[in-house]
Amino acid sequence: MYQFQITDLPLAVVYVIVLFIIIVRISERMSPLERKHMRLGFALKMLGSVLFFLVYLFYYGEGDTIMYYQGAKEVWKTMLRDPGAAFRLLSLEAGNHTAEFEDFTPYFRYFPRDGEWLFTKVAGVINLFCLNNFLCLSIAFSTIAFAGLWAIYQTFAQLYPTQRQSLFVWIFLPISCLLWTSGLLKDALCIGLVGLTFWSAYRFSEGRKIIVSILLMSGSLVLIGAIKPYLAYTFLMCLLVWLYFRYMATVQDQLFKGVLGIIVSLIFVLLAANFVDVLEEASKQRAYQESIVRVKAFQREYGQSQQNDSKYLIELDDYSPSGLMLSAPEALFTALVRPFPWEVRKPVMALMTLEHLTFLAALFLAVSHPSFSRNLPKHLRNPDLIFCLLFVVLLGIIVGLTSSNFGLLMRVKTPYMPFLGVFVVILSQEVDFGWLRHQKLIFASGKSPGTPMENGR
Repeated sequence: MYQFQITDLPLAVVYVIVLFIIIVRISERMSPLERKHMRLGFALKMLGSVLFFLVYLFYYGEGDTIMYYQGAKEVWKTMLRDPGAAFRLLSLEAGNHTAEFEDFTPYFRYFPRDGEWLFTKVAGVINLFCLNNFLCLSIAFSTIAFAGLWAIYQTFAQLYPTQRQSLFVWIFLPISCLLWTSGLLKDALCIGLVGLTFWSAYRFSEGRKIIVSILLMSGSLVLIGAIKPYLAYTFLMCLLVWLYFRYMATVQDQLFKGVLGIIVSLIFVLLAANFVDVLEEASKQRAYQESIVRVKAFQREYGQSQQNDSKYLIELDDYSPSGLMLSAPEALFTALVRPFPWEVRKPVMALMTLEHLTFLAALFLAVSHPSFSRNLPKHLRNPDLIFCLLFVVLLGIIVGLTSSNFGLLMRVKTPYMPFLGVFVVILSQEVDFGWLRHQKLIFASGKSPGTPMENGR
């Protein structure tokens, strides 16, 4: 268990000041609104780091982030003792025990797991620059997550320049993005890599630095795939659809469009054909198959006891396409809506419920407006809306099926939350919200929402 020491605080403060100076220097080349958003976004992530630290220190007391720090700390200690041994430790494959590290690897819970052990090694390398300071290490991963969120924001801000204010709010302020990507967790690294992948894909679609964009996109996807295979697979499928529709909008030759459509469709079908295997592998990583019997027995014996108040169970005994189709709606509903207010038993569950209610209310206001039905054909042709919706639905189904408790679900759903926020913004900006703007319920800036034509689309 991590024991906080007051001596850790001064170095953490120095790290934050240095990082903020770097952010200020970078933002000086931006427009006033971008400059404001970048500095405010970084400040929010640092606030999220503080909240994350307090939650784990006083609420959880232990958990994944503490285990990752123990692994990173071992890399630090080994480096001080013998740099050569540290490099040998970092080169170890998951589950490959050696006599040299018999005092560590047999007792480190995440060593047998590929994704967790790889993340531990990444954290160990970064920890070398953080001088084995837990706070500094958390701040480093929070900064990585900020870079990913900023990349997503910048990409959509170029597509919808009149919606910068709304994009900032719905990307940086959701509780999932503010809290659960602000510390030493795989989710912080993954949201950073997802943002880099998406930004690189956009630059590739625009024909800007194609080689560099391909290398960044490929490298990020490979690293995501090594840590969370299901996330890399899902995001790649959605990116192909997005790039296809964006490119097809610029092609005039109908024959070429048809041939390209067939090729992309075949690629998509091949990826989808392996989708079930990826889902099953993800479930195995969470020990789903082994724990499902114990969870059922526990629920039968204790019912909805206080000890079982964060668990949920989705029946998934059949991984065939038909079996997945039967369970997918319940899984997606769980990921997007639950826990219900009456299911809340813990403070963190209340935050999750509040976040879901906020998004559901915004979506209801958008789709209930009379102009939504008139704009529906335009929505269906919008590649950005299609991408966001597809990614949210596919990843929502996977995490809903494989999480089995709301505590884990809060974290693993974070990669799609910025895109759900973007979906809300795009859907709202194409609907006339003037009647709400006058009541100061939406778009506090008071600027005209704009249309895709006005946004240069």
